[in-house]
Amino acid sequence: MNWLSAAPWLLSLALLIGGAGGTLWYRGEYESALAQVADIRAKAAEAIAAQKEADQQLSTQLLDQQKQAFDALRAQALSDLKAVTNAPQTNSCGPVMRASSRSVREILTGSGAGQPATRP
Repeated sequence: MNWLSAAPWLLSLALLIGGAGGTLWYRGEYESALAQVADIRAKAAEAIAAQKEADQQLSTQLLDQQKQAFDALRAQALSDLKAVTNAPQTNSCGPVMRASSRSVREILTGSGAGQPATRP
């Protein structure tokens, strides 16, 4: 048998071996990419869980602060209501208006300081 007559068979064999090797290399790259994606997803899931935990703690802290502020505002409102309710009862509305304007001024200024409302 002549070398030239075997050349097509040898070339086909070389191409078959090269194709199988390329396929195996490509399959390895594919598996590597899948492993990287799984690793990225796992890290992302951990980051999401950590962020959810941090968000939950922050939400709890903010709710506690809001509750304290609400309780303080409620106590202020109740004391203002008592001041208006317990104002001396007269035929005029002066003492009640003075007590209510004083409580409104304290709320607006935040410190409670200032002169009481008077008539000019």
